[in-house]
Amino acid sequence: MILFSSPKPFTPETLPVQISAIRSWKQALPQAQVVLFGNEPGLESVCREEGIQHGGGVETDREGHEILSGIFRKAKDREPHGLQIYLNSDILLDESAAVAVATLQSLAGPFLATARRRCLPPWSGPARAGADLAAFLKSRENPVRWGSACSLDIFLIRDFPVETMPKFRIGHAAWDNWMIFQARCRGIPAIDLSRILRPFHCDHDYSYSRGNPRPRERNLALDQRNLELLDGEPKKFHMGYCDHEVAGGQVVRRSGAAFTQRQLEFLRICHPWHRLWILPLRAILRPWVRRWERHTTRIEDWNQRTPCA
Repeated sequence: MILFSSPKPFTPETLPVQISAIRSWKQALPQAQVVLFGNEPGLESVCREEGIQHGGGVETDREGHEILSGIFRKAKDREPHGLQIYLNSDILLDESAAVAVATLQSLAGPFLATARRRCLPPWSGPARAGADLAAFLKSRENPVRWGSACSLDIFLIRDFPVETMPKFRIGHAAWDNWMIFQARCRGIPAIDLSRILRPFHCDHDYSYSRGNPRPRERNLALDQRNLELLDGEPKKFHMGYCDHEVAGGQVVRRSGAAFTQRQLEFLRICHPWHRLWILPLRAILRPWVRRWERHTTRIEDWNQRTPCA
């Protein structure tokens, strides 16, 4: 099993969170080989100090922005048929990660699994580790809210066709939506682990993004380039499109009204011949369809459904 990532630049704002994240991975999944890929200054030193592996540099575009697809290919070369876990470098894990891995270990590939993140306030203070980090994540003094269905910061995959990934830029939108889109269109189970896996994310600005003119916002120009590689907004599949979930400790097929609505969208987008009957039916049932879509949006907004713990 390999757990891999590519870190953000090591600035005073990003360093404590990323170091704490690395330590949380080692604590939650001690059996995994932890590998960081990237070209950031200081990365090799961080890897030595934290006792993890530096997997080498990352392909970049002409402007120096790192490309994600090469990282996934390198990780697959290291662990061809085992479990590969990608997560953003500021995602912290707790003991629930071992439960999620145990749930997936017996599943033959290919599959893709992900989980909805839990959002913490911006990080302050030094890096944390061990019991101190575990206590921080469980502290009621840290208000936690659910991330959106589009906030995909962790993927657990086996035998996933990463060779087909376009040259998305790291740290920008749409590449994660491509993962679910590819899984669904290729008939690969897309599994929602949100009920058993708790990935934590600390809110932050985007001042680390190279060339970003608006540090408090995403780099919209690079987001748009990634979206073009995805081939448009309709293919921005999110967690609502996952066709499997975990119930009673087992991976089962998803059902329900919200998923049915997303399934119809999936058929229309990935299998265009279904438009011959879906589009006329949508036109006939337009008022009810719009009501159904609003209901689906509410169902997928977990902050309206249940407190985040």
